[in-house]
Amino acid sequence: MFTDIDPDSAVVDHFEKFLGVPMVSREVLQADTDRVAYFDACRIAGHLFLDPTTGLRLSGTKKNPRYLYGDELVRLASDRPRHLTMTFDQSLSRGSDAKRQVGQKLSQLTEHGLLGFAYVSHASFIVVGLDGGLVDRARETLLLRSQLPSSRLVLASVLNV
Repeated sequence: MFTDIDPDSAVVDHFEKFLGVPMVSREVLQADTDRVAYFDACRIAGHLFLDPTTGLRLSGTKKNPRYLYGDELVRLASDRPRHLTMTFDQSLSRGSDAKRQVGQKLSQLTEHGLLGFAYVSHASFIVVGLDGGLVDRARETLLLRSQLPSSRLVLASVLNV
């Protein structure tokens, strides 16, 4: 999600190489962008990584380009039921309150049929999907391969953990 970078810049090319995957879109998301059309390119993606400038916001009538909104995340995950969607979320407060905040976000997302987990740290992220088995495998793989501390994970209550 580009909000303030020239999407044709060499920085983006290096970022693609670093991630090892192509960008879904190089379009810059601005305040007047049609957000539904903007995210349409993501509907055909496999597993999807979103990097909003600030994070995930579940409510709000005025859409700020620095955020991904809950309805957008639900739509993206629902349109791709056999895949995962991961988004960075830097909108959490620091400290112990961050786990409570992300837990509330996960609870609200489960009300829309999404299953998921979050990793809370200085670079927090949320992983969601419709397939509970796939979400569970992603969580297990993350812990096994990354050796991140499991104490930093927040789980949606409906996951089989």
